[in-house]
Amino acid sequence: SSTAPAGVLFYSVPPTRVCDTRPNSGFTCSGVLTPRVTKQILIAGATAVPADDPHSAKPVAVVANLTGIAGTANTVFILYPSDKAAPRSSDLNPSAHQVIANLAIVGLSTTTSDGDISLYNAAGDINAVLDVAGWFQ
Repeated sequence: SSTAPAGVLFYSVPPTRVCDTRPNSGFTCSGVLTPRVTKQILIAGATAVPADDPHSAKPVAVVANLTGIAGTANTVFILYPSDKAAPRSSDLNPSAHQVIANLAIVGLSTTTSDGDISLYNAAGDINAVLDVAGWFQ
């Protein structure tokens, strides 16, 4: 009969693909990432993460698996909320022609484009896949 402590709640979900930039992937985020390009990815409202609902707290962050696929150069991927500046730390550092993944926790935008994240690619042409494994509310 006590109330929940202040903070956020975590909701795990089976890994759910929300972005795949490979050709013919069927995702709206398709299209190879070119050098120094930032791609916005809608997360809230995607299959695994609820859209902003005025009757409950909205999602504030996600746990996601980010995969870099066979790029043409060594690069750096940075995930961050679309309404913030990119941080100086990376989430994934793929080498040329490598397929590599990393788990990341990233906040969702809250002031513009609610529920978006941005994915920045520093160098070369590369494809990326983003799978959500849970979200915070």
